[in-house]
Amino acid sequence: MTKIVVVTGTNTDVGKTITTASAIAATRVRAPHLQVGLIKPAQTGEVAVEKNSLGYTECGDCGDVAVVRALLGETAETPAPLPVWEGIRYPEPLAPDMAARRAGMELWDAAHFADVIEEAARDVDVLFVEGAGGLLVGLGEESCGAPTTLVEIAQETARRNTAHEVLILLVSQPHLGMLNQCVLTWRELQRAGLSLAGIVFGTWSENPDLPMRLNADEVLRLTGVPVIGRIPCGVGKFQPQQSGSVAAAGDQWWSQLPWCDSGEASRQ
Repeated sequence: MTKIVVVTGTNTDVGKTITTASAIAATRVRAPHLQVGLIKPAQTGEVAVEKNSLGYTECGDCGDVAVVRALLGETAETPAPLPVWEGIRYPEPLAPDMAARRAGMELWDAAHFADVIEEAARDVDVLFVEGAGGLLVGLGEESCGAPTTLVEIAQETARRNTAHEVLILLVSQPHLGMLNQCVLTWRELQRAGLSLAGIVFGTWSENPDLPMRLNADEVLRLTGVPVIGRIPCGVGKFQPQQSGSVAAAGDQWWSQLPWCDSGEASRQ
């Protein structure tokens, strides 16, 4: 069974990309027998994309997928590099559906996104799917005109292939206000019949204040979902000198890896 781990956030800029990179690094350390891959269904802010290309460009050469590769210390010469896929790219740094409309470019529906996810999942044991913004951000559009969000994409992916287990990983900031954001996201996932496997603090301080120290226990009490990772502040904005930093330290930031099927996935 392939585990499909959908990484979403309570908002934009909460640390989804660094969380994805560190989750991949931790999986490689604790479950080296598993083949891990990454797909970014919709990438925005790629100004070189033109309308007549419909967003198709070389996979992994820029955008969040390239950042993940760099954080893992991978280059073009890396043996057995991380398998990566991309769906579609848009030029402006907006929600994907807005960027598509402004550029006059193609909008995908949930079935189209599920097609590319399913194809990628055939080649790996664990496939990370990095979303854009929060759970209900429009990545595309259904034929009825309704927005296509990660909810519809995850539902369609799970529906069409019972050999895949779809898990959701929620990245949040740890500060005051996160409880409302996390509970709202959790309730929407419950309504959609999707499983929230864990919460990750994407910007954890060396000197957490009182709300930060209490929020992990409180969100567990409210939702039953544990905080399974804490990513240190400062590593979320990639700089060239950080190349390989996540591969070296990423495993230390996780207490559990629910997508791994062995006891190695947890730290005491």
